[in-house]
Amino acid sequence: MKTMKLQMAVVVCLVLIAILSLSAEPVSAADVVDPRLATITKAYVTAADPLSDDQPVAACVAERLSTNTPIVVVPQSEADAVITVIRASIGKHPKATYTVALTDGTMLWQGGSKTRGFNLVGRNMTCVIADDLIGNLRNAMKKARGK
Repeated sequence: MKTMKLQMAVVVCLVLIAILSLSAEPVSAADVVDPRLATITKAYVTAADPLSDDQPVAACVAERLSTNTPIVVVPQSEADAVITVIRASIGKHPKATYTVALTDGTMLWQGGSKTRGFNLVGRNMTCVIADDLIGNLRNAMKKARGK
């Protein structure tokens, strides 16, 4: 009986180790931010789906981007990069993803936002999400330049 309990304990420990190793975030080359991200000064901001919550979040990103980054929003023909807001949701569980790509389509970075908290109920989350996205981009730009 003691042997069976010991074997069961060993199996449980092995299963827990396996689960923990799967949930750990590995360090990879993807954690390194493309240094070209830090050089972006002009960007075109767009929504992946203009009929969804992507559009108002993208509009707020465009309005506030130059306040917290060195990036100025310009028409697509003048841009160094394109920032695309994807899968935004300003409802019960506010969140958004966005990408930064060179004008030739080369992906430089992808970031996201997920705002949580009970004090958010009833608030317009559009620009709250946009501010979070811009903050994440600013941090990625700092990381891209090595600071």
